[in-house]
Amino acid sequence: MRRTVLIVVILALAALAMAAVFLLGRRSAQGPAPPAAAAAPTPPPAAPAPVRPGPASLPAGFLGEWNATPVDCGTGRNETRLSISADRLEFHESSGPVTSVTAAGELEVSGTVELTGEGETRAQPFQFKLSPDGKALTDADGGLVRSRCPEVSG
Repeated sequence: MRRTVLIVVILALAALAMAAVFLLGRRSAQGPAPPAAAAAPTPPPAAPAPVRPGPASLPAGFLGEWNATPVDCGTGRNETRLSISADRLEFHESSGPVTSVTAAGELEVSGTVELTGEGETRAQPFQFKLSPDGKALTDADGGLVRSRCPEVSG
């Protein structure tokens, strides 16, 4: 009887050992256990998004006619003439819609304009700086300074 009990205990232990091996084998075939949930990384701060063209795309302080020779304001005779509206730039021989704008404070703006003139169309970057009194506009590409033309009342 002792012998029978001993054999039953040994068989039971062997069965448990085989079941453990079987279960461990299945778990390994399924791959490692998923890792504990990690904290989500904090995304980097977003860069200022360009403003799409539309009403008031360019800040109001930049709007109007500008010319390096104030006496030529309103005549169109000077090649430095620049007319800025909310969503369009008009130079002496080319003009086009503003396609992106980024304001860096109240006195500096940059972006891209799609200029058409002299038989071609091209994307042209621009960067303008306004004087603190709002009477002078500096084109950062070349440093040309234009004066604000007086508004013509019609």
